[in-house]
Amino acid sequence: MEPFRILLTATVLFAIAAVGGVVMAGMRFAGKDYPPTSLAMLHGTLAAAALTLLIYGAATVGVPGLAIAAIVSTCVPW
Repeated sequence: MEPFRILLTATVLFAIAAVGGVVMAGMRFAGKDYPPTSLAMLHGTLAAAALTLLIYGAATVGVPGLAIAAIVSTCVPW
């Protein structure tokens, strides 16, 4: 698989997960106690899939340094 396709797919997955996070935050600010379980599960699953794909790309085909910095900043608890 090409590094560009891996990065593009991971970016799209992260973007969809981010939209889900914004929707859930909007629900919380609107006064709803909890978001729908399906939305929360989809948000987590998409983010985990994107991170896993990014790690796979870094380990196999090589990705730019900024992608590796993103992996490190996501995985290291600050």
